[in-house]
Amino acid sequence: MHSVFSFAGRSDIDLGVKVTAITRPVKPVKRNVQTIIPGRSGAYIYSDGCYEDFIISMECMYTGTDPAGFRRQLAEWLGQSSDLVFANEPDKFYSATVWSDIPGDYVMSLRHFTLNFQCSPFARSAIQQATGVISTAGGAVAVQVQGTAPTPCKIVITNTGETTIHRLVITPQMAAMAFSNYLFNRDAPFNRAELAADSGNALTLGTADSPYTFTFAPGDVLVIDSETLTVTLNGVEDVSAWVVGSEFPALTKGLNLLQFAAPGEGWELGVEVYWADRWL
Repeated sequence: MHSVFSFAGRSDIDLGVKVTAITRPVKPVKRNVQTIIPGRSGAYIYSDGCYEDFIISMECMYTGTDPAGFRRQLAEWLGQSSDLVFANEPDKFYSATVWSDIPGDYVMSLRHFTLNFQCSPFARSAIQQATGVISTAGGAVAVQVQGTAPTPCKIVITNTGETTIHRLVITPQMAAMAFSNYLFNRDAPFNRAELAADSGNALTLGTADSPYTFTFAPGDVLVIDSETLTVTLNGVEDVSAWVVGSEFPALTKGLNLLQFAAPGEGWELGVEVYWADRWL
């Protein structure tokens, strides 16, 4: 008997479970909103780009010799939220919970039961990391995303220079072409003014002129988390510097280029980017 899945760090065969059938949707359902307009045929359907949780159902059979003991083990095993991993995709996992009840008489007498895992919309990888050093001379952090779904990220920025920064613009790009141009045209001037301009997909912290709303001094550590939509400076949450209309970065499949820009000269940033690839 070979393993089909593991949950909470234990495989099915560890508990004497044999999976006989799996019902697994190809993809989660996109969250759509339908609006009926009086006097107009059809409906207006739009989406915020988010997906619903979905159910993975498994028909199982107990192959051991102690149904009573197994019933207690099963309750302990499934009584938590944890990672669901399929043996044929060991590098991906779902955040999952078993919500539906499992009739005890089925386990005790028939030895057959159904597991219904409510899963997060995306399969995820382990946490990935990319690093870089950015300065007035230019530079960017390249992030290679393998997953098929957009993914949030956490950006940890340390002011490693000797200059206090009052405005910082972070611009993510689908960078296969942009990064190649940067690598092979290093003699071309690095247009920081262009990068510092506000754009629809840039995150801007701080105003351009005094009075300043953002002070990023040498040695300070800034953390931007696009999953929780938070900004912390030296461990204290503070979104007062966030410029309304700017967006938290999201990474997409392929090579992403995170570009950083600040006014003035002599500044330097140490950047760490953390993310988990996500698949539909």
